[in-house]
Amino acid sequence: MIAKKIPMKTVSKSSFSRLVNYISDTQNKNNRIDNIRITNCTSDNIEWAKLEIQATQNKNTRSESDKTYHLLLSFPTGEFLEHKKLYEIEDRFCNALGYGDHQRISAIHNDTDNLHIHIAINKINPKSFNIHEPFNDYKILSSVCSLVENEYDLIATNHIGSKTISQNKVQDMERFSGLESLVSWIRRECLDDIFRSSNWEELHKVLNESNLYIRLKGNGFVIGDKESNLEVKASTISRDLSKPNLEKKFGEFICNRKEFLGKTNKKYKKEPVFKGKIDTTDLFLSYKNERNNFNAKRKQSFFKLKNDHQNKILKAKNNAQIKRNIIRGLSKGISKRVAYAATSYDLKKRIKNINDEYRREREALYKSTKPLVWNDWLKKEALAGNEKAAKVLQQQNFRKSKFSIWGNDNNVIVDIDKKVESVTRRGSFILKKSGIRDVGKRIDITRKSDDETILEALKLAQSKYGTLLNIEGDELFKQQIVKVAAKAKLSIQFNDIGMERHRQILIKEQINNDRQRLFRNSWNGDSRSRAYSRANSTDGNGCSNGIRTAPSRNESRCTESNSRKFKQYERGLFAQSNISQFTERAPTEEVHSMSGLSCGNVASLEQRNKVLLQSNAHNYMDRKSTSRDDGMRWAAYINGLDQDKKDAILTYVSERNSKRNNLKQVFDISKHLVYNNSINGDVKFMGVRKVNNQNLILLQKSGDDNVYVKAAAYGELSKLKKAGLQSIINLDSEGKISLKDAKNSKQRRNKK
Repeated sequence: MIAKKIPMKTVSKSSFSRLVNYISDTQNKNNRIDNIRITNCTSDNIEWAKLEIQATQNKNTRSESDKTYHLLLSFPTGEFLEHKKLYEIEDRFCNALGYGDHQRISAIHNDTDNLHIHIAINKINPKSFNIHEPFNDYKILSSVCSLVENEYDLIATNHIGSKTISQNKVQDMERFSGLESLVSWIRRECLDDIFRSSNWEELHKVLNESNLYIRLKGNGFVIGDKESNLEVKASTISRDLSKPNLEKKFGEFICNRKEFLGKTNKKYKKEPVFKGKIDTTDLFLSYKNERNNFNAKRKQSFFKLKNDHQNKILKAKNNAQIKRNIIRGLSKGISKRVAYAATSYDLKKRIKNINDEYRREREALYKSTKPLVWNDWLKKEALAGNEKAAKVLQQQNFRKSKFSIWGNDNNVIVDIDKKVESVTRRGSFILKKSGIRDVGKRIDITRKSDDETILEALKLAQSKYGTLLNIEGDELFKQQIVKVAAKAKLSIQFNDIGMERHRQILIKEQINNDRQRLFRNSWNGDSRSRAYSRANSTDGNGCSNGIRTAPSRNESRCTESNSRKFKQYERGLFAQSNISQFTERAPTEEVHSMSGLSCGNVASLEQRNKVLLQSNAHNYMDRKSTSRDDGMRWAAYINGLDQDKKDAILTYVSERNSKRNNLKQVFDISKHLVYNNSINGDVKFMGVRKVNNQNLILLQKSGDDNVYVKAAAYGELSKLKKAGLQSIINLDSEGKISLKDAKNSKQRRNKK
C-alpha cells in the first residue's frame, strides 16, 4: 500500500471545506464514494462538521502554515477490505502521526483501479488550539505501511525511496497521461552514447544527432529538444549527468560553438509509453487529429469570448459618453457635478460587472474545453464502445483481484453496454451494479457481495466467456458462487471439479424438491376434491349420507391436469433404472418383491468380488422380524414440526452432508442426521446454528460420530446458554432438554 501526504503549494488557497467538498463529491457516479466517516466532531452531519472544524482552525491566529493535512491511503490493485479494517488502518496512521485526537473527515473511493481513502485532518488541536506538524512524516508513513501490510496480509510495496523528487514527478506524469516523457526518451535512446563520450565536443555531437542540446541554467545543466523547446534537468535523467559529475569527468563546461552538419538520426515524439501487443498507430493518429481540431476550436472560442468582452466595455463607455454630452448642456452648479459623478460611478460599476462575468465565462469555458490526455481519450473512446481502445487500456492491467471470474482466452469478448457507469485508466469497466468490474479477460467482484450481485456477475461472465468458468477466491466465496448458480439454474459449468460436483448435487436436490412439491400439490388437489364431495353428499334432512360423489367438473379437470403433469414430469426426470441389465439372468420375482420397481440378484453379479456370507445371514434376510427404523422415527419427529422448522432442518442436514461427501477440501465434517425420539439420555451439546431464522440444536451421543439436528423449542436456548460447548445434557423420551447440574442442585435443595 501507499501512504502519501498531498501538500498544498499555496497556503493562502488552503481550505478545509473545499477539500471536504472534493473528497465527498460523487461526480454523478453511484460507486465513487463507498462511505464517509467523521471523527472527533460533535456533529455527524458533514456540513456542520465542516463549520465546527473551520471554527477550530480560526481559534489559532498565530500559525501562518497550512492548517489542513491531506493524507491519501492507496491499496494495490485487487485489494478490497471491509469498512471495519479500513477504519482500523486509518486510526493507526492518524495515531502514528500524532493526530489521534484531532478532528478529521475521511472518504473511501472506489472509482479507480486502486481502492483508496482520502483523509482531511485538522492540524489544530481542538483542546489546546496549537498546530501540530509531524517531523519526518514520510518515515512514519513508510514504517506504518510495512506494519499494516504484514498484519492484514496485503500485497507488499517497496517503501524505500530510490528516486529523486523530480524523477517521481516524471513517473507520475507518464502514468497519468500515458505518454512518454522527454526524460524517459533520452534514457532509452541516448543515455548509453552520452556515457561513452570522453569530452564536451563528443557530448555535443551525440546530443545533436538526437536533435538535443545542453546548456547551463542556474546551478546545473538542462538538456532540451530543439524542435519542441522542452527542457529537463540533466540530473533528473541520471545523477551521473549532474554538473559536479560532468565537470569532474570532462572539465569546465564548453559551450557548443560548432554547427554540426550531420543529419539528426532520432527525434523526440510524444508517443504512448506502454506499447503492448496491440498496434496503437491508428488510434494515436486519431487522437492527435482530434486534439488539433479541439485546440483550434478552443482557441476560436476564447477569441470570440474576448471580443464579446471588449465590445461590452466599449458599449458601456459609449453610453457613458452620451450621458456626459447631455450633462454638458445643463446649467452650471452643484447638480452638474453630481450628474458627472453619478455617470462615472455607474460606468465603473458596469465595467466591474462585465469583467466579473467575463472571468466566470472564461473559467467555465476553460473547464468545459480542457484537452484530454492519451489515457483519458482512450477512456472516452472505450466508454463510447471502441473495443480496440478498451483492449489497449486493459493490457496494462496485470494484477488479479482476490475474487474474480474468468473463462478461456478464446472466449473473451469485450461487451460494453448501458450497464457500464465509468472506465478506469487500466480499462476496468465499473458497472452500475455495485461491486462488479469488467476487466476484459476476467470479471472482478470488488467487495463482499450479496447473492443478487453474484448472480449478475455470473450472467455477465456467461455472456462473455461461455459456459465453462473459472473461479478465483476463498472457500466461502466459491460456495456462494455454487449456491447462486444452482439456485438460478444457470447453464454453466465450473472448471474446478469439486465446485462442479457440488453444483450438480444442489441441482439434483432442487429437482427432488420440485418433484415433491408437485406431488404434494397434486395429492392435495385430489384430497380437497374428495373432501368436497363428502361434504356435499347429504340426504334429504341435510345430513351426510356417507356416499361419495364425483367432484365438480372444474375440480376433476384440475386434479387430472395435475396428475398428468406429475406423470410427465416424473417420466422425464426420474425414469427408473433397470438393474437387471447388469445381472446374468432376468430379475427374480419373489413373493415379497416390490411391484413397479426393477430388481436383480446382487449376489450373482460377476463384476464384484465373491465373498462368503455369514452363517446367520438368512436370519437377517428372509426371516427377519419387524423392527423400528430410525428413518421412520425422525420422520415421525419432523412431521410434528411446522413447515419452517422442517425446511431449516432438512436444508442444514443436506448442506453439511453434501460438503462432507463431495468437497475434497473438507475432511473433518461428521455425518448429520435428523433427530429422532430414540436419541435420549445423556448427550453432548455441540452448538446452535441459525438457518432461515430458525434455531437448530446440534447433539451427539457418546460413542456415535453422527451429529443429530433438533429444532430448538421455546425456552431451550436460555437453558443451553448456561451450558458450554461439549457439555453433557439430558434428553427425555419426548425430546425435552434438562441440564444435569440443574438436576443435581434441585436434588440437593430437596434434601435440605
